[in-house]
Amino acid sequence: ALMTLLVFTSQAQTGVLNPADPIVKYNPAAPPAMPANGVLAKWVKTDRVGFNTESFKSYYYKGVAFRLKFPKTYQHGVADGRTYPLYVFFHGVGEKGTIYDNEYQLYHGGEVHRNAVDNGKFDGFLLYPQSTNTTGFFATWQYAAIKEVIENYLIPQVKVDVNRVIIDGLSGGGTSTWQFSIAYPSLVAAALPISAVSNSFTDNIQSLKWTPMWLFQGGLDQNPAPGTALNVSNAYKNAGANFKYTLYPTQGHGCWYAAWAEADYFPFMTRAHKANPWPLTGRTEFCPGEPISVTMGVSSGFTGYEWRRNGTVIAGATSNQYVATQAGTYDVRIRRGTNWSVFSPIPVNVTIKAPTVTPPITLAPLNSNVIPALDTTTAATLTVPVGYNTYAWVKDGSATVLGTSNTFRATTPGNYRVKVTELYGCSSDFSAPYTVVAANGANKPSPATNVKAATASKTSLKIDWLDNPAPTYNETGYEVYQAEQAGGPYTFVGLTAANATTFTSTGLASNKTYFYVIRAVNGSGASATSNEASATTDRDANPPSTPVNLFITAQTKTTVALKWDASTDDVGVVGYEVFVNGVMNYTTTATTFTVPNLTYQQSYQFKVRAIDAAGNKSQFSNQTSARTAQKGLDFRYFIYNGTWNNFPNLNTLTP
Repeated sequence: ALMTLLVFTSQAQTGVLNPADPIVKYNPAAPPAMPANGVLAKWVKTDRVGFNTESFKSYYYKGVAFRLKFPKTYQHGVADGRTYPLYVFFHGVGEKGTIYDNEYQLYHGGEVHRNAVDNGKFDGFLLYPQSTNTTGFFATWQYAAIKEVIENYLIPQVKVDVNRVIIDGLSGGGTSTWQFSIAYPSLVAAALPISAVSNSFTDNIQSLKWTPMWLFQGGLDQNPAPGTALNVSNAYKNAGANFKYTLYPTQGHGCWYAAWAEADYFPFMTRAHKANPWPLTGRTEFCPGEPISVTMGVSSGFTGYEWRRNGTVIAGATSNQYVATQAGTYDVRIRRGTNWSVFSPIPVNVTIKAPTVTPPITLAPLNSNVIPALDTTTAATLTVPVGYNTYAWVKDGSATVLGTSNTFRATTPGNYRVKVTELYGCSSDFSAPYTVVAANGANKPSPATNVKAATASKTSLKIDWLDNPAPTYNETGYEVYQAEQAGGPYTFVGLTAANATTFTSTGLASNKTYFYVIRAVNGSGASATSNEASATTDRDANPPSTPVNLFITAQTKTTVALKWDASTDDVGVVGYEVFVNGVMNYTTTATTFTVPNLTYQQSYQFKVRAIDAAGNKSQFSNQTSARTAQKGLDFRYFIYNGTWNNFPNLNTLTP
């Protein structure tokens, strides 16, 4: 492969690619001269998008018009020893064009990626080829031309790093992302197909499993369907591949902007390098005394490989895979012809894992560990954090496992412990015991007396009581129980510190009466229940603020999507009423709403108002109007890996 590269390099003309190249707009009356086949040429473009594309320079090679944006820190003609990653984007079938278009391929994502380069989020090249095929798909000859541009011009002439070529594409261009990666696995350092997957791509797991791949899928998309994406994801992951899958449950086919907004999207591309090894299954941590065996590797097909452990070359380790049997830092370099790469920028660290430490048991919020409680609860809910692989709950005095989740309902008094394990984690000890106390135990505390309740605000009440200043057995705290009618049923709403004499109950409804009882508790038992006290919150007569900035965000033949700014209220906004043509048809708790079941090509007026917890209603928002109409394209999506001599009748094909 390198000898071919050297031949291409020696024949390729120089001086064509330059970040200072002017943008020339296509003039049908004076089209540019067509270069000879195999000659790279400066080219033209036609204005097609609504943002500034002048930093994307225009070129043409072997029938492929493309745009190229240089990195922010790139210095042309300066031998500074730097190299840069290259991002190649394959557009969807709707963004095809003639060789004189050379702009519509930037329509989706061009501005996002331009800004990332300009803002320093991605210091690399952006390459946007455009398909001229009537189907909108890219063909094998176009892939070959793009590969030649990369290897014969971008790498030897403008500092593109041969080991950092990243491929991205959406819809039909996502299929091209797969196909280009399959065709040139030793060139692609990372691939990010969006809304494009086929079960046939599992045939290429062995050649792609070492390459970082990130597949994005809309949950409402049916071409491809989420099930297909999941099948392919599972197949790659089961083979131990370096594969990441992100599903957007509420999005359809056009989920690409969500993909590009992922926090790790640009860092994922920046990390990509052909010399970064991948440990199959991703496991690199082992317990003390456990046998270590980590199969790691990079793509096959290079001229040579050299592996190191802790900076020392490993004798005989000269293939694309290596099995590590001891802890250490492993890296590799690859050889293309006579040229060695750097050693892995991101090595594999095989480490000995410390034993898992079981976290302490805590009581679930608004639960009592003294049972039974005054809210009629007869169990204490104990909890440890989620995220462990296994849980085993036991009670002191028995080895019987009573529960296997991160929470456990203890129905009898006693000391409880839990042991957790992590995936591939080492053995752990049981936690410290947590005591569940019998309410009728000995040495219980003195009860609270003279309980009183008073109004504090529209949403809060203050409860006071007397604490015994010289108890025989002091409380560890007071449990506060609340009811909406005298005598209960009660709800546990708070636990105070020892010797407390007051509690404020918040988050209440306005102009409503609540009833309270208090129970003192300690590590031995619970006191008798206090007297019951009641009070009423103040009345709320203030309406919410008016929702503003109501506008239309989208519309179809039968729906209109609305959005507005949230209202505020001194008690709390509980919802919004949505009016259609002056009639209140819907309610929602959100500040967006899609009005359904409308009539096609009919005009509608919309307004909203807010409601608070007391039933007060705001003034109406501004009114906005819309006429139902179809926007966007209805299309069917096909994946075809063969060659068409004649364009088929798509109506006879299955999407």
